[in-house]
Amino acid sequence: IVDRPACSNKISFTDPFHLKALCENREDILGETIALLNPQNSNLSVMRSSLIPQLLLTAQFNLSRQIKQLKIFELNKVFANSHGLPKLERVRLSLLVVGNANNLNWKQKSQQYGFFELKGLVTDLCNMLGLDNLHFSESMNTCLVKQESQTISCSSKVIADYGKLKPLIASKFNIDTIELKQDVWIADIDLAEIIEITREDKTNYLPVPKFPSTERDLSFQISSGIQHDLISRHIADICGEDLSELTLIDEYRGKQIPQGYRSLTYRFVFNNSEKTLTDEEVDDKIDLVIRGLKSQWEIQLR
Repeated sequence: IVDRPACSNKISFTDPFHLKALCENREDILGETIALLNPQNSNLSVMRSSLIPQLLLTAQFNLSRQIKQLKIFELNKVFANSHGLPKLERVRLSLLVVGNANNLNWKQKSQQYGFFELKGLVTDLCNMLGLDNLHFSESMNTCLVKQESQTISCSSKVIADYGKLKPLIASKFNIDTIELKQDVWIADIDLAEIIEITREDKTNYLPVPKFPSTERDLSFQISSGIQHDLISRHIADICGEDLSELTLIDEYRGKQIPQGYRSLTYRFVFNNSEKTLTDEEVDDKIDLVIRGLKSQWEIQLR
């Protein structure tokens, strides 16, 4: 429930204080703002170069009224100078989530939004928009916690940043994450870049599989420095077309896992368009994966 609208196509101006509060160095992420020659007042004196401040103001308005489960977004244009080049006008989509990732019910414990829930949300959106071969790397966005944020690139173009907002920046918008006992998670997606990347794409449809699929769940002990993106691409290369789906379903860090390592559990779904795969054929693929990961990164099967 959102009491104050987060999306308005009429508001293109904002308070420069909010833009300065968003990042340690405004020029790092937001670019140079465009000031109005004759603003109505000082609170609306520059054109918006980010949608995040308005989302944070909306979140603060709701959180102060005890509405602590928020999933809000805004799709709108942003404007910025580009260091001597023509002024930029871009379409962006920004998201903000606070609270539980699942609906409360008697069968399931509540689970707060975290890094992987937000990553799944953003990745699913990118897939729906026709993007594949996504590359995940460390985010340079200075308003996000470095260890819990990422940048998504496609075709060598940065299309999104997402992660946990720094508590210090949240406090500048009167959001106390310590008192709230919840983190604020945001994503900023460059829809203009996505449109350019997918402009010439054509939609291809595949027939419904005629033969049944086979599922296998495997857990690996993996060094914390090895990214999931590298592992999933390596597995896909090993398995080839028979691997129809690969999903990361669990991450575990605990007493049974050595320091500097984590346990990742993957669900493999195998399917062949011409026949039903036998258990022996699937076992051969799994064996290739186990040996391939061990050879490449010394990854051990748990």
